[in-house]
Amino acid sequence: MDGELITAITAVFVSVVGMVYAGSQARTAKAAARSAETQVELMRRQIEGEEKARFEGSGPTFAVSSAVVDKSNANVPRAVLSLRQESGQRLASLAISASGTGVEGMRGARDSDSPWEYQREDQVDVGESTQGATHEVYVDLSYDTRATGTIRSAPGFSPVVKRI
Repeated sequence: MDGELITAITAVFVSVVGMVYAGSQARTAKAAARSAETQVELMRRQIEGEEKARFEGSGPTFAVSSAVVDKSNANVPRAVLSLRQESGQRLASLAISASGTGVEGMRGARDSDSPWEYQREDQVDVGESTQGATHEVYVDLSYDTRATGTIRSAPGFSPVVKRI
């Protein structure tokens, strides 16, 4: 019986040591898993940063190929801008806005109920754009010539790019 007791005590001792060792291994495995998760998160951020830099680096550039002030419309004087996409990838959607002293807004869709006979927008979406494409947009100007001054060039514009 003494031999069986010693065997049982030894077995319990080995089991306790095994449990302690297994717990230690589990903590080590959890720490390694946390470290791996951190590495994956850092890699994800790096990839996102590289994609953003690549997109911005290959982003489209635009030029105003023509800008004239058209006073033929008696309702509201307007600037007629012809914008050309000089370079960059195809855009599924291109929204254009104009700002500056004397700018009243962009001319949108026709609307017979409006006092201007069209909708006045903060920006207009001209749709798809590719390299070499030209888009004509209309910018309403103020009647107050003190606000617009002598207009030698059309107001600035800001294309809003939506990635496809």
